[in-house]
Amino acid sequence: MSALPILVWVLMFGPVPAYPAPHLLPPPHRVPGLELDVSVEKPRRPLIVGEPVVVGVRLTNNNLRTVELVARDGSENHWVTFEVTDQARRRVEPIVPEAKMRVTYEEIRILSGYFWGRTYDLSKNFKFQNAGRYTVVAFYTPSSSPNASAIATAPVEIEILEKR
Repeated sequence: MSALPILVWVLMFGPVPAYPAPHLLPPPHRVPGLELDVSVEKPRRPLIVGEPVVVGVRLTNNNLRTVELVARDGSENHWVTFEVTDQARRRVEPIVPEAKMRVTYEEIRILSGYFWGRTYDLSKNFKFQNAGRYTVVAFYTPSSSPNASAIATAPVEIEILEKR
């Protein structure tokens, strides 16, 4: 496994503690039956208009056994989608299709007590052209149940400042 994803995570969000302090992560949302906690992490500092808006999505296995996640069939099925709203609570429309968390037909194995995470540059999917506060919610859809509904993470607020 390449060290690059871990380096990017550390640069964007700081060290990944073995047991995260409660103030570092928003409250996770559990996927029923899988014992997975799902959370989204925001950048540690305010951003400037035009900078990449990179967030992290994390799936933590709290089960006593390894969890295997098989990607859903079809290119229209995403494991993670995002909803972004501005400070007036207006939805920010995506400018391109959602980024996929995985490639179809691949699978992820998360050992008991471990997590799997990925970063997303939301500025590739949404226009953050104005300074202000934006709220981001990630929606995770488990592939183990074909009729499963998406699990929403706790909302996180991202502040974007004017260029100087």
